[in-house]
Amino acid sequence: MDFFARQESARRRTWWLVALFFLALAGLILSAYVTLMAVVGTAAAGSLEAGPEAVGAAVQRWDPGMLAGVAAVISLIVFGGTAFKLSQLRQGGTVVADMLGGRRINPATTQFHERRLLNVVEEMALAAGVPVPPVYLLPGQMGINAFAAGDSINDAVVGITEGAMRGLKREELQGVIGHEFSHILNGDMRLNIRLIGILHGLLVLALVGRLMFRLSGRGGNSKKGGGTLLMVALGLALIIIGYAGYFFGGLIKRAVSRQREYLADASAVQFTRNPPGLANALKKIGGLASGAQVKSANTEEVSHLFFADGIQRLFGSGSLFATHPPLERRIRALEPNFDGQFPSLSVDALLLSGEESAPPSASKQSEAKGRAFIERMVMPGSVEAIHNPQSILQQVGVLNAVGMAAADQLLASMPPGLVDMTKEPIGAQAVILAMVLGESDQESSPFAWTWLPPFLNNAVDRAVGLLQQAGPEHRLPLVELALPALREMSRDQAVRFMETLEEIIKADNRVDLFEFAVREIIRVGLRETMGLPVTRIAVTSMTREVLDAAVVLLSLLAHSGTEQLGTAEAAFQAAMVALGEAAGVHSLKPFDLLSMDDAADALQRFLGVSMNLRRDVLAAALVCLQHDRAVTINELELFRTLATVMEVPVPPLALSGPAN
Repeated sequence: MDFFARQESARRRTWWLVALFFLALAGLILSAYVTLMAVVGTAAAGSLEAGPEAVGAAVQRWDPGMLAGVAAVISLIVFGGTAFKLSQLRQGGTVVADMLGGRRINPATTQFHERRLLNVVEEMALAAGVPVPPVYLLPGQMGINAFAAGDSINDAVVGITEGAMRGLKREELQGVIGHEFSHILNGDMRLNIRLIGILHGLLVLALVGRLMFRLSGRGGNSKKGGGTLLMVALGLALIIIGYAGYFFGGLIKRAVSRQREYLADASAVQFTRNPPGLANALKKIGGLASGAQVKSANTEEVSHLFFADGIQRLFGSGSLFATHPPLERRIRALEPNFDGQFPSLSVDALLLSGEESAPPSASKQSEAKGRAFIERMVMPGSVEAIHNPQSILQQVGVLNAVGMAAADQLLASMPPGLVDMTKEPIGAQAVILAMVLGESDQESSPFAWTWLPPFLNNAVDRAVGLLQQAGPEHRLPLVELALPALREMSRDQAVRFMETLEEIIKADNRVDLFEFAVREIIRVGLRETMGLPVTRIAVTSMTREVLDAAVVLLSLLAHSGTEQLGTAEAAFQAAMVALGEAAGVHSLKPFDLLSMDDAADALQRFLGVSMNLRRDVLAAALVCLQHDRAVTINELELFRTLATVMEVPVPPLALSGPAN
């Protein structure tokens, strides 16, 4: 199953979840209605101690108005609670990390275990073609666990316990992080976020009942008799009904979670080509007294996000209450001969087992493949052909050992000082602005440089010099590496940085394609930081608006590979035919009439559009690229920008041909 099919499958699972939610809501409304009629009936009979005949008569009486009122109140409470929680979680995975007491690891850290962890995350992100996610540490949590959270690949975070970071060897850590990247790439994060919101809405019903119950006890002498007793009865009923709904909703959550864990384990092995690494991490969980436990007031709420069950269950890991399959089953799926015995492991022994003097290097075979993979990269002026656009799309969202080795080689080939600058906010800003300024200096482009804040002048000067040692294949990966440090800025700092970036881009009265690529990737990456809204419109067919947006993007891509109008027109028409449109019906937009803001707006239209539609547009874009049997670095960067903003992860080397 390819990336787009996995994403559509995740969307379908979300709709099934919504259907189950409404079914549960209907049950809650019916239960609340029956309870209310019983309470009101007995109260009308004169006493809550009235006989069962009075209660039965009240329950049997049909009152559509009462049912409508109950439905309205229950729906308002549940939907309100769900909407409130989802509005919080739409700010990105950072909210989940904060709920668990996470601390963002400084991208510039030199502490051995933190640096090793960040290196693993960076390698996997670059190999997968996703923005490098911020990494959070759960300090003091010595159980072995991790999680990935976010609403999309552009606001995802990775979190890990201190026990996992310090107690796992690098190959074990790769297995765990690979498992979490599987959730990012398979569309599980958004489903998991929806589960949190829905369960919170059901829980709010019980919380309202508790509030009513408490208020009834504080009524004093002013509230006596039937009114107080009625409030007590209704409060108790809401508590029971709310917790019952939360309980059964939790069972659904756990069933969904267990189903996805096997796939994530299998994907992690595909990423690392090292089943023992993941299996050994699971064995350490089984042998550790605290296992995968995460001690937090919010652990249960987010338990389905974890690598392993974060709660030590009374009925064991194989019960209906567990969020993950039993460790023995997960290990046997990786090592069929596993005997089921976990060696006893203390915390001190765990930390000792995770010590390494240096991260082990990849195998010589992987290194050779990685070097060969990099040698096929698209370089300026190359005529590398894209023979089969569909084979390129099959690489989307796929992370494998060869890609990991290639990402490692790509990082190693970057100027070290430049990579170091991307690890802290000022240096990261300087690298991005230096890329936009290009090789110009303060004498040749004085107007552009006047927009630089004084505190960035020296850093930008240094970055400009270092960029002369970098190749064009490093540019977008450097942007992605800089994102975690840029996300450490405050909202005001991020807004000012984006304003500076915009002014420098506009300083020469032209916006080239690389500048557009940088601006869009940074804007999407800082969306959470700046509090920018995301409009997601559920569109599953090629509407007029979506088609107009596709025309803008494909026109821009057609112009990016050539200055010959006829060649651009032919590439555009070939792309439109691939999109299912008749040749000649749509016209190529003139380059001088293509606004970068219009292109950015067109990209935004594809957020929320079905993955099948995004796949169709990207396939048409690849047809446009390969029409002249060559691909330029500008085309490569623009294509990756289109995909990134559409939340489709394209590995940096994807256009060089599939891995062997």
